[in-house]
Amino acid sequence: MNLTDKTFIVTGASSGIGAAAALLLASKGASVVLGARRQAELDQLVGQIKEGGGNAVCLSGDVSDEAYSKSLVSCAKDAFGRLDGAFNNAGITGDLGPLPDMPSSNWQKGTVRGNSLDRGRGRHCQRKLLDWGIGPA
Repeated sequence: MNLTDKTFIVTGASSGIGAAAALLLASKGASVVLGARRQAELDQLVGQIKEGGGNAVCLSGDVSDEAYSKSLVSCAKDAFGRLDGAFNNAGITGDLGPLPDMPSSNWQKGTVRGNSLDRGRGRHCQRKLLDWGIGPA
């Protein structure tokens, strides 16, 4: 798959599946906007992508902040002139510990709410794509 001249946002990009997705997209030619809370890890991943000949920028923040989600979309447009898609991967687990000891409130607040917000913020991407004349009317 060739993704040259395509731009993607990847949330939760500082580690794990998000970092792997960003590396994969970049290896296929896509420009990537990396989002996560941990700036140092994002900077390291941007460097890794650029060393491999790819294009990447990052913006640290929390996807539960609506202004941050909008900023990711603007960052894509400012850095690469377009936005073609988003891998909404950010999620939080709350307090870490043995699963049997995790209170249900931790699960609800962290995992369910965090993951739902990240997916819901994807609407900002869709709105901007439509504003820019990209995608179905």
